[in-house]
Amino acid sequence: CMGLLSPLAYIIARKVGIKTTLLLGLAITALGELLRLQTDLLSLLLATAFMVGIGEALIRPVLSGFIKSNCGERTPLAIGLYAASMGIGSGSAAIFSMPISDTLGSFQYGLAFWALPTLVCLAAFSAAIKSEEHPLGMPQNGGARVSKALTAILIVLFALQSGLNYAVAAWLPQWLIAQGDGATMANQYTFLFIMLGTVTSLFYPLIVSLTGNKTPHTVLLAGSCFIFSIINYLIHFPVGLTIILISIGIGILFPLVLQLPLMMTRTSSESIRLSGIVQAFGYLIGGAIPTVVGYMTARSDIVVALSEVVVVLITGILIAGLALVRISYSRHSA
Repeated sequence: CMGLLSPLAYIIARKVGIKTTLLLGLAITALGELLRLQTDLLSLLLATAFMVGIGEALIRPVLSGFIKSNCGERTPLAIGLYAASMGIGSGSAAIFSMPISDTLGSFQYGLAFWALPTLVCLAAFSAAIKSEEHPLGMPQNGGARVSKALTAILIVLFALQSGLNYAVAAWLPQWLIAQGDGATMANQYTFLFIMLGTVTSLFYPLIVSLTGNKTPHTVLLAGSCFIFSIINYLIHFPVGLTIILISIGIGILFPLVLQLPLMMTRTSSESIRLSGIVQAFGYLIGGAIPTVVGYMTARSDIVVALSEVVVVLITGILIAGLALVRISYSRHSA
């Protein structure tokens, strides 16, 4: 849903504006979560997941336009909080849904509970965004046009970093257990991988500042983490260091690819449009990567399968990153 339906955000925002589109996405998400109170059938549970997916598809690209319009010089801070909140939210849901279910006596309550923060967010955006906001309308002819080559690079970077994140998060426990680690240690490493990436995204504004607010420097910093992670793995240094380096690299790259559509466009309308395109293809491609690993494990060892996929993804990220650096310097020189 987040992939296929992301372009809808731009279409709806053009007609009704950023505020209404955000509120619509949050309302659909909250309704999908609340309906889980009556979830006794798998088909109904999947229907609520579909509703949440629709809400997410509307919220994420439009949130980029909201940040573009309102945050100005604080855009890196907003993007860092945006990226980190995804990890914090998903981690909290994974940790607390079962205890909430046990306390309230039903798994439906544990799932529906997450409508509460969604409704709080709905109220906050309703109060914070100016009510007189108008629809975006058609893109301005004088707005910056992002080339097809640059759009393709943004899509590739988004897809590969998300695929790397999903593949490692999904298969890291089995990968570690296959190499002799216990289940507890494997879970601890997986928790470290997820949380360190989240914390890194939280410090994204500081990282951008330390790199001189220059996109090429930030890309090269993330790329360096990935390069050293491969070197560390090949020379058989502690696997924990490899996991840490990959997590930090993703924690830098994820908010960057969220921010790039804002940096490459002049108007909120174009930011939403480009974000929708990038996220549509990015989530579709990235979401398929864990399945590719699963398919490979049916034919080879999980250690070999995940290692090969990670190396291929990192190589692709480095190539796309260098292409982005080259274009960035060319645009700056022009």
